[in-house]
Amino acid sequence: MAVVAESAYSFVRSWMQKAGVPANWELVGEKTARCRQAGKAFPPPVAAAVGREIAAVLLAVP
Repeated sequence: MAVVAESAYSFVRSWMQKAGVPANWELVGEKTARCRQAGKAFPPPVAAAVGREIAAVLLAVP
């Protein structure tokens, strides 16, 4: 059973890594809970890009 749990953890962790989430982010709970956390996470590179665009629009308004 530990092999299956480790495999599920590795799957979620590798998905988050591909999405740009830092490796030190902690996921807690069983597989379903970790998948939900990963699925609801907003990838940091995307968040940074959105933040820059919002800032550009706000700074451009007179």
